[in-house]
Amino acid sequence: MAIKDLEKVVRMHGAGNKFLIIDEFSGSKISDRDKQEFVLENAKKGGVDGIIFVQNANGKVKMNYYDRDGTKSMMCGNGLRCTARYSFDKGYIQNASEIITGDGLKRVSVREDGLIEADMGIPRHFRRIAENDFFVFTGVPHYVRFVGDITKAEAFEDGRKIRYNQDLQRALGYKSLNVNFAMLSGKNKIGLMTYEAGVEDITEACGTGSVATAYVAAKERGVQFPASVYN
Repeated sequence: MAIKDLEKVVRMHGAGNKFLIIDEFSGSKISDRDKQEFVLENAKKGGVDGIIFVQNANGKVKMNYYDRDGTKSMMCGNGLRCTARYSFDKGYIQNASEIITGDGLKRVSVREDGLIEADMGIPRHFRRIAENDFFVFTGVPHYVRFVGDITKAEAFEDGRKIRYNQDLQRALGYKSLNVNFAMLSGKNKIGLMTYEAGVEDITEACGTGSVATAYVAAKERGVQFPASVYN
């Protein structure tokens, strides 16, 4: 099935993280078994990082998220914010509500100034890998490396090596590692480049990666909250 065959498709972005929103709240034209093929056919062609299927789960909004490569993912932070904005505009949720994700219920709110806030929950499974390398789970697995400076080309090359490192995969228990390169600036500012698994590239932004990096930076580098992450 092609995008043109669907009635309700919206293109959105959260901080540059780009998505297609497929509205299935009143029913689906794409069966679950066909969603992966649909994403593979349409995500890259549409120039997006992933596709979100907005569904009705007993009156609650459910976010069903697929990465560009067709992988079904438990969570996506910016995707959650886009889902919240879309669902609020359609009247599916109020300005403060909960959305069902693969990583459980997430509280979201639509502020009067239009900004979308999402409670991402508590980071889990924190591990120190090396002096500047750490792991934490924020809905999806994140490898955080602190660097002095790094180019996009270097982040892509190094991120790909870490993402496909089989020894790390076995040690951490996850095959799909997202890799964050963090550059600290003062006590509450973090520069960030993220190699996203499933997109297999450096993306403009990563919500779960921003949360993971801020958490590790506060825990290990003395960064103070509230902190700003510049993707």
